[in-house]
Amino acid sequence: MFASNDQKELAKANLHEVYELAKNDTNIHLEECEPKPKKRKTSTRVYKRSLFSDDESHDLQTEDNESQFLILAQLARKYLCIQATLGASERVFSDAGLIMSSKRTSMKEDLFEALIFLKRNGNLVGVGEMFS
Repeated sequence: MFASNDQKELAKANLHEVYELAKNDTNIHLEECEPKPKKRKTSTRVYKRSLFSDDESHDLQTEDNESQFLILAQLARKYLCIQATLGASERVFSDAGLIMSSKRTSMKEDLFEALIFLKRNGNLVGVGEMFS
């Protein structure tokens, strides 16, 4: 078990809140009214599904059902997308190199991780100005 029941309930409540905000977002409903591209023939979709295993065909089924789950599709694109660039990870490695210098090699791992976290996320916990 990775999370306690309290953490699961908190995550569920947060997701419900995000879903309700997205449901009331007018931009999502406007996209629903836009002309949709013509759908491919059903036989083509069935053929493509047969090329993939059960796990991979789930993606194709989701595309087919996107119009039914418009809000969930928008949330999935926003929160489940893969970052296209390495810029963020390169900045973290750069910060790590600046923090862990030859003079600081005796620094404990947990302190090092905390400093890296605060450098990148300090604005979220109210200490961002100190690490800029």
